[in-house]
Amino acid sequence: MDNLEHSNSLDESEKRTSLRPPEFKTSLHEVMFLFVCALSQILNQGAQTQTLTLFNTISKDLNASKNAESWLMASFSLVSGSLILITGHLGDIYGWKRLIMIGYALSFIGSLIVGFSHYSKSVNQFIVARAVLQAVGVSCILPNLVGIVGKVYEQGSFRKFVVISILGAGAPTGAVLGCFMPGVITHFNPESTWPWAFYAYAILCVITSIISFFYLPKVSNGNNQKVDWWGMIFGVYGLAGFNFAWNQAGIDGWQKGYNIGILISSVLSLYIFYKVEKNFENPILDPKVIKNFKIVTLMVNVLFGWGSFGVHLFYLYQVYLNVADNGPLEAGLKFLPFLVCGLIACALVPVLIGRITAVGLTMLSSMAFFIGCLLFSLTPPHISFWKMQFIGVIILSFGMDFSFPSSQIILSDLLPNGNAGSLVSTMTNYGMSLFLGIAVVVQREVGLNHPKNSLLKNIRAGQYFGVGVAVIACVLSVILLIEMHMGKSNDILEDPDTDISHSETKIDTE
Repeated sequence: MDNLEHSNSLDESEKRTSLRPPEFKTSLHEVMFLFVCALSQILNQGAQTQTLTLFNTISKDLNASKNAESWLMASFSLVSGSLILITGHLGDIYGWKRLIMIGYALSFIGSLIVGFSHYSKSVNQFIVARAVLQAVGVSCILPNLVGIVGKVYEQGSFRKFVVISILGAGAPTGAVLGCFMPGVITHFNPESTWPWAFYAYAILCVITSIISFFYLPKVSNGNNQKVDWWGMIFGVYGLAGFNFAWNQAGIDGWQKGYNIGILISSVLSLYIFYKVEKNFENPILDPKVIKNFKIVTLMVNVLFGWGSFGVHLFYLYQVYLNVADNGPLEAGLKFLPFLVCGLIACALVPVLIGRITAVGLTMLSSMAFFIGCLLFSLTPPHISFWKMQFIGVIILSFGMDFSFPSSQIILSDLLPNGNAGSLVSTMTNYGMSLFLGIAVVVQREVGLNHPKNSLLKNIRAGQYFGVGVAVIACVLSVILLIEMHMGKSNDILEDPDTDISHSETKIDTE
């Protein structure tokens, strides 16, 4: 009798998780919500990469120095990565949908102002608008969208895994469109048409916001607690200051006293942030999360994996544009296979997650980051794209598109809804900016110590650093796998010292 009741209970649970969530009145409503998820990730990754093929065009039009080029990309990642935890916290309190709609508005305004810098000829306007408006807007969208997904869909359900995979599928789509579409727009008259790359982005923000207004479900996590203002202040300064110091060191070096001062004060600010969070009733980041070895290992793995990816992207397009003399369109076309392979990788996630677990996917993604970056760092710039670069694009796409969904799937079931999206998005965006800054410092020091080096040799120094970062990600993924294997459960977050609620992350899809 007990076995029969248990079987009936399982059948009811499986039936409940396979049904459309009650927040969606019709199947069309749910489909449109999934469309919003994909578009939001496209906006995030598209903003990350939309300057890659336009480095030379924008620098020439705005009279920017070569040393400041890394800020054209890093300014966005720095701010968005530093603020995502904060915007997730605000979404928990004021409502996820409200923060998402604010994010669309800020991204729309920021994109227009970035485009208007063409008329003012101000590189500072370009960088500040991307950081203060466009990046802040994007940081409001993704963690709160993942919060809604975590609230609406049953924990551990196959349906939820599919939804997060669709969310992840927006990453390769956005990355490719961010590289390819600016090349198409600027093909015939680059210096006068490049602002339309950002105007097109603004138009996409409007379209997505209209769909979101009607189809985002009105759900709440029931959190009416106070805002952690002190945590916000010290957390943002700590993350942004540490990142800024490394990126600025690539331009001025460490000879400038203010740079060292910002670096030291940012570390102190992060320490104060930790102390503040321990004593606040509604912390931005629960200190128990920081104390959990497996969660920290997973997050640092994501940080290093995506950091190597950011370094790779920057230097790959430096080679295309400045060594191989490709135009923006030709350089963007070389990234198109990434889209197809990335979508295939995302489609495999719901199937593989039930067979090799999320930790297994994490290890595969780290290996793909390493192998892909290594191939590109060893590829001669003028060799045929189909001989080595095409293989590198295929492999690297699996790194990006296994990492994001698997880590989201794990943490969205194990942490408060907003925290899961905030943590993963923070690590991905922050890692791309931080390690790019460090790589530029490495490139700068190599160039100063070996002034006779060619441009390609200096670029290789930055690429080899990115390979080293990917190696560390691989080591961390192995450590994570061993920790899971040695534990009593397949759930990587099981920790007797941490009372964070958790659920099984391995499911049977058969």
